[in-house]
Amino acid sequence: MPDTLVILGAFAFLAAGCIVGWLIRAARSRAEKAAINSGWRDQFDAQATERKRIEHQNRSLMRQVSELQLRVNEQNSSEQTPQAEAAAEPAAPEDANNTQNDELTARRIAKLENEIRNWQARVPPVIERFRQRDADAKRLEGELAEAQALIARYEQQPRFDETRAGAYPPGDPDTGAAASNDMVAAEPDDSLRLVRGIGPATNRRLSKQGFRNLADLANASPEDLERIEETVKGARGQTDNWQRQARELLGTSDE
Repeated sequence: MPDTLVILGAFAFLAAGCIVGWLIRAARSRAEKAAINSGWRDQFDAQATERKRIEHQNRSLMRQVSELQLRVNEQNSSEQTPQAEAAAEPAAPEDANNTQNDELTARRIAKLENEIRNWQARVPPVIERFRQRDADAKRLEGELAEAQALIARYEQQPRFDETRAGAYPPGDPDTGAAASNDMVAAEPDDSLRLVRGIGPATNRRLSKQGFRNLADLANASPEDLERIEETVKGARGQTDNWQRQARELLGTSDE
């Protein structure tokens, strides 16, 4: 009986450890999933904001270049004079100012065009990085889904403190119980010792094979008797006699 309590205590301790481990693992998996999702969401938001800012700045620069080019064209068309008049008359201070403004406008246009080229060179790599990270995020989501499915399977598995339906085969080396719901084999009632030729040791061996009383032995099938002769020491050639004595003791012998 103390051994049974020790075994039960060990199983209970092991079951409690497994349950605590599963709970800790499930909580850690949920926390890791939340952290990963939050990190990727922040990166996606930052990339989307950066892409919108770049697109807006690119449109603004293109609009400024178009406006400057239009102004230059208008100034050139309105201030053209015949070559002869320009050669005959000396350059006025106003014409010098216009020339200076044209040069400033041209330099500004060149600067804006250079900035546009720089932005156009920067946008494709940013988009490519965004696509790569999007692919990584989808891959991580797939891995998380697989991990959740695995956790769900583990959580659905029976715990060690739950019983299983079904019977163990007689003579199971791990247990003498008739079914898995029986923690230990029932003790024999010693009625088999009334049969001549069955002593205490043989009684215990028969009990391990599932024959615990006279009724079990009297109702045994020929296959059961053959199995007894093969597994129980000292039973070879004696099973028919034992069964006949059991039936006589029970009053069920064949007439």
